[in-house]
Order: sequence, then structure tokens, then C-alpha cells
Amino acid sequence: MLRRALCAVLCVFALWPLAACKGGQGAANLPSATTSPSPTRTLPSSSRTSGAPEQTASGPGPSQPTSASRPPRSTSPQTTAQSTTQATTVPKETQPSASPLSSPSSVASAGQPAQAQDNGATTTWLLVGLLVVAAAVATWLVVRARRRRQWLTRLAAAEAEVAWFARELVPQLRTSRTVGEVVGGWHISAPRAASAEDQLTVLSSSAANQEDAARAQQLRDATRAASHRLEALAGPGSHDQWALDLDGVEAILVAALGPSTPDHTDSAPPP
Repeated sequence: MLRRALCAVLCVFALWPLAACKGGQGAANLPSATTSPSPTRTLPSSSRTSGAPEQTASGPGPSQPTSASRPPRSTSPQTTAQSTTQATTVPKETQPSASPLSSPSSVASAGQPAQAQDNGATTTWLLVGLLVVAAAVATWLVVRARRRRQWLTRLAAAEAEVAWFARELVPQLRTSRTVGEVVGGWHISAPRAASAEDQLTVLSSSAANQEDAARAQQLRDATRAASHRLEALAGPGSHDQWALDLDGVEAILVAALGPSTPDHTDSAPPP
């Protein structure tokens, strides 16, 4: 081991002059070992400020990639920036689609005319319905009034027949000298009295109210009672008081007619 160390020391001393000579000759051309790293450290800073990724080193090492093999760094940020700007501008184009949702006043203003039309149509139909109901009620009242006028006209005619029976027929029968003449005159006028009785029966059933029905029934009952008393004069038995019987018939009819019933003197006397 000592021998090897001595040999190494002797070799170093032997080669030292040669290294010194070569160092003196190429010192002006070759950079020193201490100054060579300075340009490599400053070049990346200048290339980053200028935007170029190239490096000016003295010689590419085996582990460092060349400038041609490296992709430019400025292109990828630009494309991403463009893509992000495009992505941000796309929602701006779709923003007008939300405008109908942000305008409820326009929707409300558009719905107001339709609501007004509906209200107008409802009012119109309501007025039409009221007019129809009013027309129906008016028609019913007119028909009812017309029927009542017709009924009162028929009642007046029947009442006139009862008045003829009381104030004309009975006085004429009283002028007879015998009961046979009374019975003969009554048989001639009996159909007229029976027709008045039938008419009063129909009027009592078709009266519009209880008052009118009661009036028709009163006249009918009086006519029926007077007819029965005159029919009794034609039956068997003694009828010496036939004049008093005629007075009773007249009293029944006059009581039913009342004092307000006019005296129908223009009615035709029985034959």
C-alpha cells in the first residue's frame, strides 16, 4: 500500500509541469471552471423574460433535452385561456332565455284582458238570464190575468142568469092563476136554470183563489135550492100555498146575489 501511494505522488509531481503549460496557453480561449456556470444561470432568466424557452449552454448534456424537442410553453396557456374565454362567453348567449321568467308584469298584463273578457261574458250571460226570467214571469202574469178576466166574464154571465131567475122568472110565475100554470112555466124555463147551475159548478172548480170559488159555489147552491122548490110544486100533494113557495124561491136567489147585483130588465123573458 505504501508503494502505491508513493507511486501516485510521484506521478502527480511528474505531470504537474505539463498541466501548467497547457493551462497557460489556453487560458485566454477557454473559460475557467468557476466562470462557466454563470452564463448558464443567467440565460434561463433572460429567456423567461423574453418568452423564448431556448438555452445557450456550451454543450448539451446527455440528461438535458434540446430546445427543438421541447414544446413551446406559450401556446398551451393561450389555448387554455381561449377555451376558458369561450366557455365563459357561451353562458352569456343563453342568458336571454331567462328573460321571460324575469318579466311577470308582462304575463300579468297579458292575462288582464282575458280576465276582463271573461267577466264581461259572465255579466252578459247574467243579464240575459235575468231578462229570460223576467220575460217568463211577465208572460205568466199576463196569462194569469187573462185567465182571470175570462173567468170573471163567465162568472158575470152565470150571475146574470141567476139574477134573471130571481127577478124575472119568479115574478112571471107569480102571475099565474093556478099551480098548474106555475108548473108549466117552470118546466119551460128549467133547462136555462140548469145550464146556469152547471156553469157555476165548473167555475167553482176552476177558480184562481178561494174567494172566487166561494162566490161561484154560493150562486150554484142558491140556484139548485130554488130549482128543487119549484120541482116540488109539480109533485103530489096539496099546493094551496104555492104563492108563498114562489116568495121563498125569490128570497133564496136574492140573498145569494146580494144587493149590488144589477137588475137585468133587458133579459128575454121565458116563452
